[in-house]
Amino acid sequence: MPSEFTDELVEIEKLAANYLNIDSIDTGKGSNVKFLDNGYLLCLPRTKGDSRYVYGDDGFNFWIHASGYMYANEGLYSLFMRRKEGDEPVISFFAGLPNKDGKTFTRISLLPVPVIEESDALIKRRYTIMNNSAAYFFTEFSSIKSVVRVSVDKSNKMIFSIRIENIDKETVSLYTSSYFKPFCRYDIYESDEDRWFSETILDDSADDNGDFSAGTLEVAQDEDRFHSSTYYAVLRGKYSPGSGITFINRDTNTSRQNFVGNSQRNLGTSIALKEGKFPKDKSLTTFTDIAVLSDLNTFRIEAASTLRLDYTYQIAPNIQTRDSVAKTPLNPKEIDNNIGLTTEKNRTMLSSLNGNISGINSSVKINENYFNQFFDHLKYQVSVCGLLKGYMQLELRSLIGIRDVFQALEGLQYYRTEESRSKMIEALSFTIPTGRCIRQYSLPPKGAKAGRADLRPFIDQGVWVITTIHSYLQNTGDKDFLETEVGYHDIIDEGSETILPSDKSDSVLMHIFRIMDYLNENRDHENTKLLLALYGDWNDALDGLGIANDPAKDYGTGVSIMATLQYYQNCLEMINVLKSFYPGKYEDKINQYKSTADSLAENLIKYAVLSDDNGNKRIVHGWGDERSYFVGSFNDPDGVARDGLTSYAFWIISGMLEKTPELEQTILDAFERMQSKYGLMTFNPAFPKGTEGVGRIPKLPPGTAENGATYIHATLFAIWAYFKMGQPKKAWDEIEKILPFTDLHDHYTHSPYVMPNSYVYNAEKGLDGESMNDWQTGSSNVLLKILLWYVFGYQPDFGGIHIQPASWTPFRESNFTTYSRGKSIEIIYKKSNSANERTFSLNEQPPTTGEYSAALKVNYCFIPYNELKNNNTIVVSDPA
Repeated sequence: MPSEFTDELVEIEKLAANYLNIDSIDTGKGSNVKFLDNGYLLCLPRTKGDSRYVYGDDGFNFWIHASGYMYANEGLYSLFMRRKEGDEPVISFFAGLPNKDGKTFTRISLLPVPVIEESDALIKRRYTIMNNSAAYFFTEFSSIKSVVRVSVDKSNKMIFSIRIENIDKETVSLYTSSYFKPFCRYDIYESDEDRWFSETILDDSADDNGDFSAGTLEVAQDEDRFHSSTYYAVLRGKYSPGSGITFINRDTNTSRQNFVGNSQRNLGTSIALKEGKFPKDKSLTTFTDIAVLSDLNTFRIEAASTLRLDYTYQIAPNIQTRDSVAKTPLNPKEIDNNIGLTTEKNRTMLSSLNGNISGINSSVKINENYFNQFFDHLKYQVSVCGLLKGYMQLELRSLIGIRDVFQALEGLQYYRTEESRSKMIEALSFTIPTGRCIRQYSLPPKGAKAGRADLRPFIDQGVWVITTIHSYLQNTGDKDFLETEVGYHDIIDEGSETILPSDKSDSVLMHIFRIMDYLNENRDHENTKLLLALYGDWNDALDGLGIANDPAKDYGTGVSIMATLQYYQNCLEMINVLKSFYPGKYEDKINQYKSTADSLAENLIKYAVLSDDNGNKRIVHGWGDERSYFVGSFNDPDGVARDGLTSYAFWIISGMLEKTPELEQTILDAFERMQSKYGLMTFNPAFPKGTEGVGRIPKLPPGTAENGATYIHATLFAIWAYFKMGQPKKAWDEIEKILPFTDLHDHYTHSPYVMPNSYVYNAEKGLDGESMNDWQTGSSNVLLKILLWYVFGYQPDFGGIHIQPASWTPFRESNFTTYSRGKSIEIIYKKSNSANERTFSLNEQPPTTGEYSAALKVNYCFIPYNELKNNNTIVVSDPA
């Protein structure tokens, strides 16, 4: 067999060898995951939760779980339907060893699912290894070592390679079996009618080169009353003939019921796998049964010999392509080369932004090796979130969120700049001509003019757009982006959330002008002059503030302080953009935004900061209609004093602390009141059931999600604020709590190498450190930006770069590399016993001390872009 697969496995097994003879390992404990070298992750069996990785390009998501579950979608188009715990898998591989009776076989799953208890005694060891190129499922049973490698190529073709090694001294007879249950339609739910419009064809032929006859899938789906489409897919298979391998027989099947035996059985109790043959000849299935593609191949493997099989599954745009692909033999060498190409592609994709630390303080419970590897997985996670095509969770409302995608793009633009630019243009085209940014959009399915939309008017959508574009322009200086023409969408029916492309279009600059106008129009001009909450803000579980006391009105005068602070920040950002790119041209706009910022600042101080009789102060999250009640105040609707994390955090992030330095201690005190085991809580205390005026948040159990738990996205806003107000030690204390791979997370339920969205805690309800979700969460991009700006100390501005590592770090050295406007930047940070003060040196020039930042409480250095060479090294030295 080709040596590339074998050599690859030798390397991987060598990396994992030290950890394979123990039941649990020291990372994440409950998650049972170990960071190996070269980006590999060892996933041992776990009793609670699951780890997963996502593969594919350009919004294609092939999810592979360490448990063996797999499913795939590209936007609404679902190739393989999502599996949840306890479900029957839709992709499976099996082996069968003959029993002594000569008639039956012991069924063995080559993946951890489905569970087949009869083979438990034969299974010596199972484990999964993943990186960002492929997943490897290792199973050792009887005298056999098997590996299933799963990957995706650059065209999003799904590839499965199986290696079965006989380590015995005797010849072994066995069968292998593959099972694919495709879906391939624009939908997120299965129905009994799906089988009516699906057809699979597969015969049992195999040629002398080991190539199996290809299986095909055809699915018909109506788009509306007048239009329908047909979708095609091809499954190819091959075994590699070689010394010590004898191919005996091949049996194929296209019916799920024929595979399992009857409607009461499942894959784990399959009669065909028990008997080593399919009961009936089913080379075509449609209408009356669930169409699948499966086979059963019998081999003899001599001692010390290895069998290899490969399968590929791919979508075909038309019947001609389907037939052409079906006739093309598989080439295992090309398949192996694809792993190298994918690895190189990912390395190149992520290599323009690199960072690592060394010499971490022993008092900090963060393993620096894990941290450095985690940084690469974090970049990959932000890429997934920034370039998604929607339906990542395969739920009805799992569309492309404007706030979500723009936050992700603010991080992604540092290392995938062109793709971020394109995605911003796509998302901006879903702006309504009034300047309203809809909450979520989706890309149109085949043949449709528009996809699903979420038109609930959460007021904060546009504020993220302005901030991300401002950040992108600081980083790139891309004036052409501002002048790029972009379309709009019109709302056809608000009630049914129907939108269509508009006939209007203009520049990106005009879009952000309109967005700013929309925000300005939705201020409470008659009263507080602050931004109305409407349906809600970033904390979308707190969706009651905008409800009107008058039932005849859609929305009242309830206000979001968090969103108002962001809008205040937007005014300053717009002034920066116009002065930098259009000096002297938009003075009326600059004056307007300055006036608005002044008004917002004045009224934030007047209305958002409350005092009690003892002079204590709180920055409220917001209030209801006519200021009839407050949230995050001394007396919330349930009669208790409460703190809300994000209003305090954005008081700092927005720059409002510069106008109110006397509130610094108030904010620090509030953060202390929101401390918890797993990090700062979004609200403390939680809202009890029945709390009026706040929306759906009290329906969440206390200590979960946004309701009195560590909702990590919000926690990171506060960590960002800690850094920005010169409190890095406090920031790192919180980072240590939220990183999912530290020893704190004994009960973590997801993937500890990417950011989750929350940690729950409620001892009374038995909740302790579990998480709702991973991968698709804004916590990833906020953490990435914090690491760039304050840990590695890299923050671009319009005229140059601020070099500003925080005044305290838990490590002695760091190294960071990136590109700024086509020029290479390396920032080396080190602590020196001989240093008396912080110094900066650019390209071996004499060191300088920089300037003092009163906010950061440390010196920083500003380097104009015109002083940079093609390759630049900046050394920052601090006293040890």
